[in-house]
Amino acid sequence: MAHLTLTRRQAMQAIGLAVLAVSPLTGCAESAKEISASPHGGTVSPPPHGGTASPPISVPAAPIAKAEPLVQPQINWSAVELNEFLNEVPPEGLLSLKKALELLPKDAAINALKTHPSEDVDDIEKQLLWISSNITVYPFRDPKKIPYHELVKWVAGDAGVDQWILDTQPTFVIERAIAERLFVATWDKLDREQRKKLLEKIDDNAVVKDTAGIAALSGAGALAALAPTVYFAGFTFYTTMSVMICTVAEWLGVTLPFAAYTTAATLVAFLGGPFGWALLAIAAAAGIAFAGRADVKKTTAAIIQIHALKVAALQAAGKQSGELFQSLGDPLKRQLVGKWRWQTVERHIEFNLKSDDTFTAKDIPDKTPGWLEGKGLVSAGKGNWFIKDGCLTINMTDVWVVTFWKEHKVTWIDGSKILKVEETKVLLADNNPLDRM
Repeated sequence: MAHLTLTRRQAMQAIGLAVLAVSPLTGCAESAKEISASPHGGTVSPPPHGGTASPPISVPAAPIAKAEPLVQPQINWSAVELNEFLNEVPPEGLLSLKKALELLPKDAAINALKTHPSEDVDDIEKQLLWISSNITVYPFRDPKKIPYHELVKWVAGDAGVDQWILDTQPTFVIERAIAERLFVATWDKLDREQRKKLLEKIDDNAVVKDTAGIAALSGAGALAALAPTVYFAGFTFYTTMSVMICTVAEWLGVTLPFAAYTTAATLVAFLGGPFGWALLAIAAAAGIAFAGRADVKKTTAAIIQIHALKVAALQAAGKQSGELFQSLGDPLKRQLVGKWRWQTVERHIEFNLKSDDTFTAKDIPDKTPGWLEGKGLVSAGKGNWFIKDGCLTINMTDVWVVTFWKEHKVTWIDGSKILKVEETKVLLADNNPLDRM
């Protein structure tokens, strides 16, 4: 009887094909479901928002699960973490990364990879360094020493991610925020009717109220309105993105070699496969700009794909999403950073709420003071602000007096319940609204 010796890559290919073989693709009309997978196979959890529970589906452990210990979602990744993780990524993941970096065409198959996985990892790191480097310094940089966290922050800043997130959050969370910004940018390219149809496909259980109102919002407003819902929580966010990619691709005439992924097995396959380059293909077709530079686009695609592989590894290994995304911070806070005008009885105050929990303000009386009343049309203040249990507090600590700051404590808004964050205003329970400037 002849003996067959398999290389590591051949064995991983066989396992990967087996996983895909038991992962039936569903149509775009399928809705997003909360997903969990256990280390022993796992099941599809009942929808947390109600509705009929799906029957348990056995999910074999995917090859990407081996990389889970190397994800380390709570730290800032260096070149060391990047290299270690890439060397544990199975062939399907390396293939998608090379597609995202345009090292291989979108229709390339596993046999397009090199003989040894380490060669593909070398190609990926060299290309990632090339597209993110100034041509004059590239020859002097080492592909094995890419400052990955700083690279992610660069892309995130270009995408418009809040500075608060860039300054305080680990690499994993910043990557997620980039994906959210791509959702925002894609939403802004759709008309109201398309947005309503997309919401209907995402929300087949009618959990989201006032879909017409949300459809009228900008991408940032829609994200704020949808952030508290199950569809943007934990792993379900990526299922939602799958539905969005599939749906929008059809509208834009982009041909993708898959349908929406809405089961545990297919979602892991999707994240470990075409997530990154598919999302960027939609963005490109929608005309979303990447500062006019191809290097930002390619780097974004690569970072999104790496993030998707991390999520696939975590889910395949049975990690629960609740313990992973807590450091995202209060989504309300992320929406309130910026400039707002607040009307009081006799004046209005212009607040600049900053991501580091501080603010500056201008106090402008509604009535211009007369000559005898003296100067003081505009006075400046500063202090701190915070959100606790969905309530907003703004405390002034100092006021500007001619040439210096003087301590002067005033609570302008004292624990007022935030009822709703809209595109142009924040509605408060017992105060006048904040109007965006």
